[in-house]
Amino acid sequence: MKFPYEALSYYWGTDPPRHAIWIRDSSAEARREIRDFQSAAQYFAKSKRFYIRSNLHAALTQFREHNRDVYLWIDALCIDQSQEEEKNHQVSMMSRIYSKAEHVLIWLGAGDTKSDRRWVVQELALASDVTVHYNDKTIHWRDFADAVAVFDARFDDIERHLKTLRQTSAERDFVGDIEGYGAKHLINVTNNVFRRSVDLGRPHRREGDHRTRLLSHEALMAMLLRFEASDPRDTVYALFSIAKPKASYYSGKTASQDLCPIDLLKPDYNKSIVEVFRDFVHYCVETSGSIDIICRHWAPTGMKSTATVNLISKQNTRPKRIVKMPSWVALLKKASFGDPEDGLNGRVNANSLVGDPDQKVYNACGGKLADYSFTNIDMGADTEILLESEITAVNPRLLGTPNPKESSLAAGAVNAFFINVEGFQIDTIHQVSGRIADGLLLRECLVMGGLAEPYTLDPKGIVPDKLWRTLVAGKDPNGKNPPSWYHRACLQCLAQSTVAGDINTSTLIGRPWTPSLVVEFLRRVQSVVWQRIFIESSVRRFFGLAPNEARVGDMICILYGCSVPVILREIKDRSTQEILHYELIGESYIYGLMDGEAVEDFLPPEGSKSFKLG
Repeated sequence: MKFPYEALSYYWGTDPPRHAIWIRDSSAEARREIRDFQSAAQYFAKSKRFYIRSNLHAALTQFREHNRDVYLWIDALCIDQSQEEEKNHQVSMMSRIYSKAEHVLIWLGAGDTKSDRRWVVQELALASDVTVHYNDKTIHWRDFADAVAVFDARFDDIERHLKTLRQTSAERDFVGDIEGYGAKHLINVTNNVFRRSVDLGRPHRREGDHRTRLLSHEALMAMLLRFEASDPRDTVYALFSIAKPKASYYSGKTASQDLCPIDLLKPDYNKSIVEVFRDFVHYCVETSGSIDIICRHWAPTGMKSTATVNLISKQNTRPKRIVKMPSWVALLKKASFGDPEDGLNGRVNANSLVGDPDQKVYNACGGKLADYSFTNIDMGADTEILLESEITAVNPRLLGTPNPKESSLAAGAVNAFFINVEGFQIDTIHQVSGRIADGLLLRECLVMGGLAEPYTLDPKGIVPDKLWRTLVAGKDPNGKNPPSWYHRACLQCLAQSTVAGDINTSTLIGRPWTPSLVVEFLRRVQSVVWQRIFIESSVRRFFGLAPNEARVGDMICILYGCSVPVILREIKDRSTQEILHYELIGESYIYGLMDGEAVEDFLPPEGSKSFKLG
């Protein structure tokens, strides 16, 4: 750029673009052509009318100056969103655009505007100077970040104070859980995504221009679950310029060393949503040797891309194929705090058992690397690929039907994308408990864990090992072995069970007289069991936890490269009963099988087999 400019970071919104603006050539050459009224009229006649959404219109209104020109780089205006090739090129330049900007303006809106936008992470991390704007109020990013950090550090004190206030008022519990707040994770990432240094050999460069990327694409994805993108493909592409590139984990080990992993993530808006998601999973497996990504919930639930409506429109005559989302693309709605809009309402699901990418908590596969391949059905080079959920996300009138699910487009959705992984079955589910709704441990669940029926405490005060260890998934919140006092905390919870013999974890946590160590234990229990079910296997009577979608007859399996056991379901041809592929139901905790024991003791005589996951 030949002149200083500022860059705008904002939430696009989903409302129709109704506000008209005029775009004209403001170069010095064009202005010199204005000599009289007629030439001025011709100059303005060349202006192009362009429609923008409400949030951008509010931002432009707020930042305009009456006595000087304001130079803003705005993605919606500076990138032709209808041209996929231009988007590919411009997105690859985003790191330069935001790092070279004199200033970045984060626009939160002029009212009740959503602001958990994934692109803001890159824009913040690359910027040299940032201010946050809400209506006509402004705060520097450093001050905002410090305020969030203090709020995080004193969250327990704030929560206790607000609970005291609520006891004397009708105020609702609006604090929720700090882990559900996007701001906390945003501060953490932007503070750690780069190592900044000064290039002493080039003192004319601004401090911080030399950056070393520290976090992998997979790690960033796990840290930024609270941040959405208008186009689901940008869930992946928005992190491209700030993620640390990684080489193949298999270099020198297998033939796959010929693959350059980073090529899988280069922005390409000609790809469908499901192809971009497949490439991200492929990248994660190839660069880590692990398939834990198939258990870690990351993919957005809303599946309408910016191109969806055009693809479905009657004017688009290209052949279309409707496919199902593969079960090995784990949807964000099943994450601890669900979709971003659910975050402030508190916990929605249990924590992921596979943990963060850089911290392996378990080793169920005995350290074996993923042995995998990706396949898909041949759909033709010119075929447009749409997800079933894309069809149901658009306005029904665009499909010419009152119900998009009844559209001929949505009919006949198929499983088209597969990952083939090596592993073996260790048993089949024989018994399942009811769903552990909101952390309520029913008596029946406790009995499955080894308590007598009607259960009474052991005279020696001993809780069955498989029960209390399963309740905490055999670990403390930091992934370490649980402290010995967890057993005693569990004992105290049993002593305070309801008349029906249930343990209401939320009620016990909320009582002011509950000891702090018991509260700590119960919070760990909630993070493990929330919305899961207890299971027992048919032959070896293994006991553990599984997703609430699991059912009797599902398979308990070890997959090479996966740190935890998984639950698989056979998908058969209705007429021949031939197994077509397997559906991944999700991860599981199986007591006694989390550290490679299954590989050592229960590998079938015929060895491992390949599972085709669809």
